[in-house]
Amino acid sequence: VKGAIFHQGYNNAFDGSQGAEMYADIFPAMISAWRTAFGDPELPFGILSLCTDGYPQTRDNYCEKMFNAGIEIRAAQYQTFLKLYQGGDKHVGFVSTYDLRRRWYHPQLKLPAGERIARWALATQYGFERQVEWKPPMLLGMEAADGRLVLRLDTDVNDPQDGAIEGFAIAGSDRKFHPATVTWAQKGRDNRGRVQYDRKQLVLTSPMVPEPIHFRYAWGRNPLANLQATGNKDLPFATQKSDDWRMEEVPLGVLEGDATLPISRGDRNKIVQALREQDRQRRITEAKLLIDELEAN
Repeated sequence: VKGAIFHQGYNNAFDGSQGAEMYADIFPAMISAWRTAFGDPELPFGILSLCTDGYPQTRDNYCEKMFNAGIEIRAAQYQTFLKLYQGGDKHVGFVSTYDLRRRWYHPQLKLPAGERIARWALATQYGFERQVEWKPPMLLGMEAADGRLVLRLDTDVNDPQDGAIEGFAIAGSDRKFHPATVTWAQKGRDNRGRVQYDRKQLVLTSPMVPEPIHFRYAWGRNPLANLQATGNKDLPFATQKSDDWRMEEVPLGVLEGDATLPISRGDRNKIVQALREQDRQRRITEAKLLIDELEAN
């Protein structure tokens, strides 16, 4: 056996935070067990992230669509890769599939997903490391200051269509996430006075979140997200978050006291209604800001 390519997780996405936490514990142990079973402690193991499902996340339903255990499974898959890779395992790979969008839970866009993981295999197992790039952009650090979050990445990033960067949500201590406006950090001006940007640093802000402390990215089962490494390399930034809040605890205060897991259908409905109200309040605020801007001009 030359190696393994792994795409799985749908049936694990029905148990809320409990299931996701168990998945995060078991997945790295499973990789180790497979390597033991095949008698190869360095068996190459490539991970394809859990694919999309359901209606797409939009600006209108943004917060509501953040409540889904499948997102937690996808994040656990990336964190498993990250811990192994950063721990020195050079025989593990990862590619995202969340941007290969279909409503159905089974991946219908198989060819581009296969090409992504094939690049990992070609670069790491077949001697094409100089010709082929496979590693996703990685977060190096985060700083919260002056009403914004600044993220440092290990490579230049952008929207491959040269549009606005979408997919980041930020929250303060109330755990109310809202979609963030994303810009590159300014690093000075050239000799013509034009602003120069550091495309490895992203600045996240939102009028709904005056003091952000955490971010989430591609946090939807069928997420609104488009960040990739620059250069048309087809390397998406992976689903991830900086907080350790359980999905049943976001936003803060919807369920009284500590949530008993798994939560009831009634408690799920309470959270969904609270998230819908967040979306409604944000749309109202954005409309008012737009009206004020138009009147000022």
